[in-house]
Amino acid sequence: FPNLKSIRELILKRGQAKVNKKRVALTDNRIIEQHLGKWGMICLEDLIHEIYCVGKSFKEAMNFLWPFRLSVARHAARNKVGFLRELGETGNRGEEINKLIRQLN
Repeated sequence: FPNLKSIRELILKRGQAKVNKKRVALTDNRIIEQHLGKWGMICLEDLIHEIYCVGKSFKEAMNFLWPFRLSVARHAARNKVGFLRELGETGNRGEEINKLIRQLN
């Protein structure tokens, strides 16, 4: 499972919110407070903590976030063989997910 550092890096670098079906960058805590304040999340750290701990408002926090777009190295993206060699097979990675997140982020 991803650790706190990986989740924090993903949200800080690639985090975007879904506001009125539009993508909005998470640059200001007011956006989070306006949309998630009723669930006790008023800043970016509260959002990160809720996702990491899978708290009571996890579903609302995940629905608030836009799906992440991760980048793949150009040489790996050219063909399927390069992609599989660089990133490995799909599926549950367990603790190896943190290594993959660092590689793609």
